[in-house]
Amino acid sequence: MRCIRAGNIESYIAKAGRRLSRASLQHDIAALRGFLRFLTMDGRAPAGLDRQIDTPRLYRLEQLPRALPWETVRTLLRSMDTASPMGLRDYAMFLLIATYGLRASEVVAINLEDIHWRQGILRIHQRKTSSPLELPLTNEVLSALVKHLKRTPPPAPYRRVFLRMRAPMGVSAPGRTHRPPRQPIAHSAPLNEVRPQSLCAALTAKPRPGTKIAHAHALAGFLVPVTTRRDQ
Repeated sequence: MRCIRAGNIESYIAKAGRRLSRASLQHDIAALRGFLRFLTMDGRAPAGLDRQIDTPRLYRLEQLPRALPWETVRTLLRSMDTASPMGLRDYAMFLLIATYGLRASEVVAINLEDIHWRQGILRIHQRKTSSPLELPLTNEVLSALVKHLKRTPPPAPYRRVFLRMRAPMGVSAPGRTHRPPRQPIAHSAPLNEVRPQSLCAALTAKPRPGTKIAHAHALAGFLVPVTTRRDQ
């Protein structure tokens, strides 16, 4: 170990950087520095090697946030046109996701039989664990579901609560995402390239006149699954 030099350490870090993310590489380098300091104190490595290692930089908000601020979520919900059938459907779906932390695939899989109105219970079929989950129906969620189903009850033979609004009528598939609107409102980049801070800014920014509905449906693309490109 007495023959170890800075070049050897740089070679190791370069190889580690090809298989580790910058966040993981930070932890790896921290452990390496501690090991080199121990070897120096023990007299088995030259002094100062630990100070010659640069730590990769991590930037604030460079990764997707774990959750949006609640006021941002409320802004999105308020921006929806609940006077239209599609707006009532989207509002109910987003409210379920925001209130219970459900996956989009779990929301579109809700059947009429999963809603126990008298008991005030919503049964969710968890796709990840394949186990049922019972949740209490809050007054706000209950009201949103009632308004949606009164306005757009599922026609026979469908039992799903949330269906496509345009032909062909059918259930929504959990693996696809909503296409962006033809005229993007808050930005010109595709939705899958938007940074988290841009999403938050788009949610909190005041929409231009006449863009309120499209603004909400553009952001719906992050959560609402569909099956066809023409579907909304």
